Amino acid sequence: MIPEYAIIALTLYFEAGTEQHAGRLMVASTIYNQARIRQITPAEACRIGKLYSCWNSIENRNEMQNFYKTATLENDTWYDCIEIALEIEIGHFKPITDATNYYNPRLATHKAWMDQLENRIRVGNHIFGRLPPEKIGKKHK
Repeated sequence: MIPEYAIIALTLYFEAGTEQHAGRLMVASTIYNQARIRQITPAEACRIGKLYSCWNSIENRNEMQNFYKTATLENDTWYDCIEIALEIEIGHFKPITDATNYYNPRLATHKAWMDQLENRIRVGNHIFGRLPPEKIGKKHK
């Protein structure tokens, strides 16, 4: 079984592993914000259907589980993800944005929710923003 901090770290690694530290902090902020708004744990927020695409398929989940079994802290990106995840898990994390969602405009198929994002900001390959409060927790088409 994968511990909760590792679920968060895996989400950061597989969603923003190619980004700089700031990009990983932005994704971490969306995890934190989603968990707070929905009143669930950050690890539960990571596994919400379609919110973090790395959890969307059994193949992705198997890849993440295999990575977790073999990853070492010599991998600087993984180490960074673990540090951020532990800060979230122990309650010391301070989000750097109020964003709740993000997407990669080069890879994402356009969805209506993307047009509803407020306070948009681009960091690395992703566009981050906040969905209106009444849209959080609703299914997006």
